[in-house]
Amino acid sequence: STNMDDIDKLMAGEQADMLWIDPPYNADNDNVDDSAFRNFLRDLFSNCTAVMKAGSPFYIAHADSEGYNFRGAAQESGLDVKQCLIWVNNSIAFGRQDHHWQHEPILYGWKPGAAHKWYGEFNKSTVIDEQPKVNDLDRSELMNLVRELRNTLATTVIREDKPKANGDHPTMKPIRLIGLHLKNSTRRGDVVIDFCGGSGSTLIACEKLGRKARLCELSPTYAQVIVERWQEFTGK
Repeated sequence: STNMDDIDKLMAGEQADMLWIDPPYNADNDNVDDSAFRNFLRDLFSNCTAVMKAGSPFYIAHADSEGYNFRGAAQESGLDVKQCLIWVNNSIAFGRQDHHWQHEPILYGWKPGAAHKWYGEFNKSTVIDEQPKVNDLDRSELMNLVRELRNTLATTVIREDKPKANGDHPTMKPIRLIGLHLKNSTRRGDVVIDFCGGSGSTLIACEKLGRKARLCELSPTYAQVIVERWQEFTGK
């Protein structure tokens, strides 16, 4: 992800319409000193910026404890941070801090140089049109409908359940979360980059919505997870 030669091979002359990325949070096994982590983020985001079209939106998942470095590195690499979105999930991270974590922030903005694209609607009437069928829905379907209604308004707060813990990846992001951002910021056929591929959720979200995903992943183990998730999802 920090090697531009690898990025050039991946992109093959294409430019990205959007960035969705979930870099390491500088915790546990990934922990390095503050300066080294800031430099890593700057190199990573600079490579992202280099292959993004002007006006391309970005979504950067991160830890609040490293917010200073994430925001600073994004700005230093040419990205214009506009808002911080809050992902409220169904899992509480118990620890020794005064307040237990139940959210993750996501930086949102775009690469300067052109007007950014926004395709989201503030009131999705398609959900309201389905209201007469409510009596026919089971509990799971009703819960999904409530979730859709809560996310109907394009606010800075997003409610989406965290994937259940599994052996594929410790910080797997929900496909629906990424899909919501894809719908708001891209159209079918657009190129979406994620240079910290992780579990491959960005790839699956793009596959579901007809976007073109371009991923990098350093770990051979997680690269294999990405391939296997794609194969399972597509049957190919």
